[in-house]
Amino acid sequence: MNTIRNPEARYVHSSVLVGSRIYFFGGEKVDSEPVNEVFYLDVSQEFHIASAPWTDLTASAAIPFLSSWATVTTREVNNNQIIYLFGGYMLDPTTSKDSFTSIIHTFNTTSIQWSTPQIQGTVPQRRRNIDSVLDDSGNMYIFGGYYVEHTEPLQDMFNDMIIINTNTLSISPGSSQNGPSQRCAYTATLLPNGTIVYIGGYKTPTNGESPVVNITEIYLYDTKLDTWSLTWADNINSIESRYLHTAVLGR
Repeated sequence: MNTIRNPEARYVHSSVLVGSRIYFFGGEKVDSEPVNEVFYLDVSQEFHIASAPWTDLTASAAIPFLSSWATVTTREVNNNQIIYLFGGYMLDPTTSKDSFTSIIHTFNTTSIQWSTPQIQGTVPQRRRNIDSVLDDSGNMYIFGGYYVEHTEPLQDMFNDMIIINTNTLSISPGSSQNGPSQRCAYTATLLPNGTIVYIGGYKTPTNGESPVVNITEIYLYDTKLDTWSLTWADNINSIESRYLHTAVLGR
């Protein structure tokens, strides 16, 4: 565990807030392949950006593979905070070749150790450019995404809902009826009532339309009823449509 001044610039990394620490995983640096770095930023107190309290865990807790374009969520299990890393690229740190072992890995912030849980159920196709949420009952939801390795020449994106029960470590499908078309690079935000809000993204275009999802097109997934609905936002400020953005719920 080392204190560092500032991490190197990167993109397509993953992050999640645990207590007063924001944990960061992997990503790609400028003109480089994915990395397996793990570090966090302590936000328990105010700090100056030039001397932010970063802590590097890579020496003792590196991701077991080079990782980018993944998604992470977290919950408490037996008094331990567990971070779930799902999907994305997984490359061997030595050869840089694909080293897929599991679609999901876990990181214990107390023991600073990685594990590969044995998942029950049909494992979905690998994917990246996804966003995930984890509800109070321990269910993790991942919608759609973009391929990691070509498996079907005509299918670049998905429109399925994956539900991972982190209590039983089992996978089951959610409904896709009345849901969004194939897409990725959206934002997924869980509301207190159990509804997930999906905004923006990049989709498989049809009839010459733009592949960028209309920012006013908002899909709602009810985790309690396993149903989809569509609503439209009033874009009074003329916000442009986009993808690869982020979102967080303010309370």
